[in-house]
Amino acid sequence: MTQTAEESKKALVEQLMAAWNTHDADAVAAHFAADVVNHDAQPGSPPGREGIKFTVQPFLAAFPDLRVEAHHVLVDGDMVAFLTRISGTHTGPYADIPASGNSLTLEGASVIRIEDGEIAELWSKNDNLAVMQQIGAIPTPTG
Repeated sequence: MTQTAEESKKALVEQLMAAWNTHDADAVAAHFAADVVNHDAQPGSPPGREGIKFTVQPFLAAFPDLRVEAHHVLVDGDMVAFLTRISGTHTGPYADIPASGNSLTLEGASVIRIEDGEIAELWSKNDNLAVMQQIGAIPTPTG
C-alpha cells in the first residue's frame, strides 16, 4: 500500500524519534538536508547538518539513556508540527555542568519543513530553564 504525502511526513518524524533513541548523532543528522536551516541553533553552531550534530552530540553524551517521543503530529503541506517529550538521566557533563545523576523530563515543540523527504528547516522550542533546574544547575523556586 502506498503512503499518502501526509503519512510519509509523519513517518519521517517517527524515524527521527527512532534515530534519537539509538543515541547516534549521525543517525539523527541523516534525517536533515545537508544545508538545513536551524532557526534555533545554539550560538557557535556550524551551519547545516553539522550544526545538528553539534547540538545533538553533547545532549546524547550527557543523557546516554535519553528517550525522545513525538506527540500530536500535525501536517500542513510541507510543514509538520509536533510536541516532544524527552526523558533521561544526567550521567555525563552538560554545558560545563558535571553529571548530577538527576532524572530529566522535558516537554517541547518543534516545527519542521520537509523538502525532498528531508528536513530542510527546523524550529524547536524547549524549556532550557527546566533542564537546568532538573539537573541541579539552577535552584528550583519554592513556595
